[in-house]
Amino acid sequence: MRAILLTLFFSFTASIIPTGSQAQDLPLTDDEQNFVHAAHKSNLFELQASELAEQNTSNPDVQKFAKQMLTDHGKTNARLVLLAKEHYVTLDVNLLPEHQQIIGALSDLKDDDFDQMYVEEVGIKAHENAVRTFRRGAPQLVNASLQRFNVETLAVISEHFEHAKSLQQKLAAQ
Repeated sequence: MRAILLTLFFSFTASIIPTGSQAQDLPLTDDEQNFVHAAHKSNLFELQASELAEQNTSNPDVQKFAKQMLTDHGKTNARLVLLAKEHYVTLDVNLLPEHQQIIGALSDLKDDDFDQMYVEEVGIKAHENAVRTFRRGAPQLVNASLQRFNVETLAVISEHFEHAKSLQQKLAAQ
């Protein structure tokens, strides 16, 4: 009798506790949605600024960095948009006001002036903020796909941050 009751209990419990792909079907928590929105806004800013870099710099090192940003953040954006779509999160495509101001200022600059501001604002500050966002967000992420995205993307943006710091030193020495 006890064995039958235990079997029924575990069968019932297994049917109501989401596991595997069922857990992925759960809606994202408010913290997870906030993380997705913050990551998306940061990513959009870095993409737009890096597109400007292709036009406004003649420095091969800055061009290479911008190309890497476009490649990596393009992939990140595609993954993030897919994750958002899978979990019915609507992403806003408008930049934050502070990012719009930086894009506006960068648009008016060329070559050395552009390089200095781009590396400082996008390479250093934006990546420092992104790293902070991903580290702070990690403990609140329940969704396995979002956790994986966080870990993989954090590694990439941390590399970008280190690359930007060395590029900033190189520009200062020129």
